Amino acid sequence: MRCRLRWAALVVLLAASGCGILKAPLAYLVPAPQTRDNEPRFRAEDVRPARWALVLSSGATRGFAHVGVVRELEAAGLRPDLIVGTSSGAMVGVLTASGLPAAKLEEATTGLHSGVFKQWTLPYTGIMEGNRIDDFVDAHALRPSIEDFPIRFAAVATEAERGCLQVFTAGDAGRAVQASSTVPVLLSPPSISGKRYLDGGMVSPLPVRVARMLGAERVVAIDVTFDPSERPFLNITDAFWRSTLVMHRALAALEGMEADLLLAPKMPPESEISFGNRPALFDAGALAVRDALPALRRLLADPPPARHPKASHAPVLLCK
Repeated sequence: MRCRLRWAALVVLLAASGCGILKAPLAYLVPAPQTRDNEPRFRAEDVRPARWALVLSSGATRGFAHVGVVRELEAAGLRPDLIVGTSSGAMVGVLTASGLPAAKLEEATTGLHSGVFKQWTLPYTGIMEGNRIDDFVDAHALRPSIEDFPIRFAAVATEAERGCLQVFTAGDAGRAVQASSTVPVLLSPPSISGKRYLDGGMVSPLPVRVARMLGAERVVAIDVTFDPSERPFLNITDAFWRSTLVMHRALAALEGMEADLLLAPKMPPESEISFGNRPALFDAGALAVRDALPALRRLLADPPPARHPKASHAPVLLCK
């Protein structure tokens, strides 16, 4: 009960600050953006043909299933030409695209625990800083710059002020993943070249259209977004996050229909999804790929159509 009351108080505090009840100079509320060397960016030359792309969705802790996906693809000798990820999908995708073998990827993510990313600073733009996401990627990626990866990679993020979609295909890998993984309210948005960024799941939790835009001829998408029907909301904390979960699920469903092959790993019960139950999540992703291997091999053996029947005419709302 005390925990719920603290969360309720926090929600009220955040709402009050947004409504102007709490007064503070704007310079204090919004720190001035700072520019870093080798910052993530989108390059026009990264839009070029790719035989097939692996698209990894957002999904928080459920994103551990992506590790099993990568493990099974590697065991089958299937290497994508492009990996596109959002949030937890971007974190798994960036390490894989950097050249990290599946065994090392599993080892790195097994060492994760929820406290790794906690920096309780309570700035007015988030409860915690997110720099440790950047640090984690820097510690495990085999190359620091996305353009040097052996597999093409793109991270999807949301520009905070304008709400448009940004794709990072070059520059600092850790910073790009931090931008893609910055959950609103929980994490303070990082500043990149004077713009601040939030979780890519707000605009594209399953970035199939981004993969097509970048030149993917075939798209294999892995959807581990949370299904809100699995658990009713019971308290103010659940109610607070439910709007985000519903939005992610709806957006993922729309883009998922445009993939050539869509896999939704069968997850353990919601009560068993946690950092402590990573092996079950790894296995869920691996099993989904193993069951789909015949269909995946057939897909990759066939030449892509000149005009893709599943490609959407809906534009990718890229930041200008």
